[in-house]
Amino acid sequence: MSQHKSQVIHLNNPYIQRVNHRRHVVRDTHVKRIKMILTLFAAVILFLGFELWQSHTELAQVNQSIVKTEQTIKSQKSRGQTIQEELELLKNPDYVQQLVRQKYDYSKDGETLYKFVN
Repeated sequence: MSQHKSQVIHLNNPYIQRVNHRRHVVRDTHVKRIKMILTLFAAVILFLGFELWQSHTELAQVNQSIVKTEQTIKSQKSRGQTIQEELELLKNPDYVQQLVRQKYDYSKDGETLYKFVN
């Protein structure tokens, strides 16, 4: 096999040197711009990711607070219902009489109370 010498001649005159230098400067400028854009893009993505994580955390806290509030409302409604039932019972004079006798050891005139100790 014979080796062929290239017929292309590379010129190294001042014009070619300026053109090559200009190409390198343009390429370096483009690389710097791309790096700057990618850095800015990464910073924006990180910021938005942090904001999204923070919003998710706040949403979880708000949901937990809602659940607690709903439980409190449910227990307060139950308590209100119990109080309402007790209020209805207190409108009955026989119930009031029984309650006073049990709670305050009240007796009618002429009655004798006996307490048994267990």
